Amino acid sequence: MTDAQSTIRVYVRKLTGKKNLAMFYRCPVTGEQHLKSTGTPVKRDAERAAALWQEQLNNAAYHAPQRMSWDEFVETYYENHLVNLRPSSAENTLSALRQFQRIIRPKRLSSVGKAQVRSFIKKAQAEGMNRNTLNSYLNRLRGALNWAVSEELIPKTPNIKLLKSDSGKKMKGKPLSDEQIQQFIDAVPLVRKSDAERWKRLIHGLALSGLRLGEALALKWDDSADFFIDRSGQYLSFRIHGSAQKNGRSQNLPMTPQCEAFFLETPAEDRSGYVFDLSSKATALGKNLSVKRAIRTISEIGEAAGIVTDPRTGQSASAHDLRRSYGQALAKAGVTPYQLQQLMRHSSISTTMSYYVQLECDDISADLAQRFAGQKAPFGDTFGDTSAPERTEATTEHPVLPRKQAEGTGFEPATGCPAPHFQ
Repeated sequence: MTDAQSTIRVYVRKLTGKKNLAMFYRCPVTGEQHLKSTGTPVKRDAERAAALWQEQLNNAAYHAPQRMSWDEFVETYYENHLVNLRPSSAENTLSALRQFQRIIRPKRLSSVGKAQVRSFIKKAQAEGMNRNTLNSYLNRLRGALNWAVSEELIPKTPNIKLLKSDSGKKMKGKPLSDEQIQQFIDAVPLVRKSDAERWKRLIHGLALSGLRLGEALALKWDDSADFFIDRSGQYLSFRIHGSAQKNGRSQNLPMTPQCEAFFLETPAEDRSGYVFDLSSKATALGKNLSVKRAIRTISEIGEAAGIVTDPRTGQSASAHDLRRSYGQALAKAGVTPYQLQQLMRHSSISTTMSYYVQLECDDISADLAQRFAGQKAPFGDTFGDTSAPERTEATTEHPVLPRKQAEGTGFEPATGCPAPHFQ
């Protein structure tokens, strides 16, 4: 595009129902129309305002960013902003921008508008991209373009809306019973003969701690690590250094007594390095097994155990099923939502409420059947009979429903469901 072709011309026109005249121009790069009021109904004054706006738009400060290529923008964004973030955050953002470039192939920064964003969403969905992954990419793209606006590289950011989650969508992972967890552990030698005990300990630890797999593989005994077991207090806790947090603040997170007892089984002389050390000769010095390889191995163990969590797809038990089992068991034991949020390390209480505190329908139905066993409905023998019974002068109190305390815990569950048995 030549300078003559990229020259912006501003025009004046009358809008229906508006007192003041409007001025507008069409961007020579994106083709989008931009319009705003002149602030006056007088044509001569409106033309002066339009001429002033046109001069501002065509000056060097405006034109230079408009000619910035997409590659130049990504490089500028990295050198002036992303380099100051945590390496993982910077890499995730660059990954999102690379995906956008792969699908849309934008030539200039200024060419990225609503149409390009809509096209990116449509094509990414056609490729089968996960909704959460796509939302993550859109969020990082929006952040990059907002930065471009703050640096006056583009006049404004296109409206980027994240996709709504599916209504009633369940969190990934299915709770496993105590028997299934033991079955999971027993199947380890079928897949890992040479180091079965290490993998058994990992699966057992995941079930008792609720740690995400990546967290478990990063967990260390050493207090100089980003994520370690803090033994300085009365109780053991997980400690995250501020360098590993987005907010830069260090934080201690609680663990259950059963989880604490599990970690204390490790002899004092062995409490160094990774808590769940799965490294091998093929692993880089000082590094643990990668999360990707661990996911694949645990999935193979779940398949060998014959535990199917989704009959429709044939999905076998995974590491996240152990985490879901942990949260579900604590919810049934009567742990408060706030306590469960801390134990699960959820950033939002809504996640805790939506996926863990609400007990499964079958659990509630079974508990109601137990509570009402042998009792008649207060009014009528069936819930369909709404006629009131004959009343005598003596008042009849409604039966008080029994409350069952969970064995082995200090909690009294709201539904009376049995407490989980942590081995």
